[in-house]
Amino acid sequence: MDEKNITLIDNLNIQKDDLLSRIIRLWSQPLFKDPEQLYSIEMILMDEEGNKIHANVIQKWIPKFKKLIHEGAVIFIKNPTIARHVSKYKLIDNTNN
Repeated sequence: MDEKNITLIDNLNIQKDDLLSRIIRLWSQPLFKDPEQLYSIEMILMDEEGNKIHANVIQKWIPKFKKLIHEGAVIFIKNPTIARHVSKYKLIDNTNN
């Protein structure tokens, strides 16, 4: 892993950046019509400067990543998909909201 390619959360943009962060909170979002199935895995990530961002694993990737992620784990995300948060409720302070 090349340290100079890692981007901190405050500097993330829609281009292809790599992210190294710790999972500080993790929870599962069930499928609306079938609570026995998972819709997504949601998490709050924190970088080395203490900045936080909300992230999720969508349903099609859950089988691949479910066993790899847990609270307290440090994860490296290569080429994350970043989207603007359009809800009127802000979870964190970030220029990408």
